[in-house]
Amino acid sequence: MRIDSHFNTGQGTDIMNGHSIRGISPMGMDDESFDSISLPALLPKSFGLRCKEHEEEELRFHCNNCDKPICRDCKILEHEGHETLALEDVYEDRKQHLNQAVKLSNANIRTLHSEVSIINSKRLDIDQESRDAISLIENHANEAKKMIDELSKSMIKTIRSQNAQSRGKLETSREVVKDKVKMMQGLVEQATTLYNTENAFDIINQAPQLTKVLNGLYDIAISF
Repeated sequence: MRIDSHFNTGQGTDIMNGHSIRGISPMGMDDESFDSISLPALLPKSFGLRCKEHEEEELRFHCNNCDKPICRDCKILEHEGHETLALEDVYEDRKQHLNQAVKLSNANIRTLHSEVSIINSKRLDIDQESRDAISLIENHANEAKKMIDELSKSMIKTIRSQNAQSRGKLETSREVVKDKVKMMQGLVEQATTLYNTENAFDIINQAPQLTKVLNGLYDIAISF
């Protein structure tokens, strides 16, 4: 008895699409022993889902052309001539591919975590380098500030010393000038008295010497 007699497809055993029947040896199978096998035993494992089009049938196949699960009747009627596989095989194949994708993604995640760790490490190194550079600059700035402060203090001390010396000299010069002013004022008073005298001989005798002294004191007074 041919399996196509159950489906009336005229396509022989194509319904199995190359899948062997578990628990049945392909050798020594006669018509009588074949007739004793029920149809569900010849079909792929069911996932317990019913077909929406054929409610009595379970979804046991997958149509590659339409990319959808189908039942036995769908395979014979609506999907005749389409490439079909056992739903269990499609499930296992897609589950395996999904598992491989998950494993690859996990490997990529580990790689990315490693890259994140490297980035964090480099960030810490950069932060440390920045802190070291800032500390070095601050130390140089403090040293430079200290040198500038010391130089400023030295320059200020020198300027103050020069100021004191200059003021001292000016003070001395001022006292000298004040003394000469007093002297000149005394001589001027003497010269004025002599100028106003009516004794001609006194003017003749004293005026030249007094004039010379007054002129000489003036020259000294303005020479400093």
